[in-house]
Amino acid sequence: MDIFEVLESEVRTYCRTWDTVFDRAAGSTLYSEDGRDYLDFSQAPGR
Repeated sequence: MDIFEVLESEVRTYCRTWDTVFDRAAGSTLYSEDGRDYLDFSQAPGR
């Protein structure tokens, strides 16, 4: 079974359309498997 099918909830299926796989995060920054960093705009305010 695909790891995303096992660990991901049905509510979060929107992120499957992204062509990037993130392997870590720190604060509001996400890091892709290839080392690029991205600002996470999907966080809820105040978190």
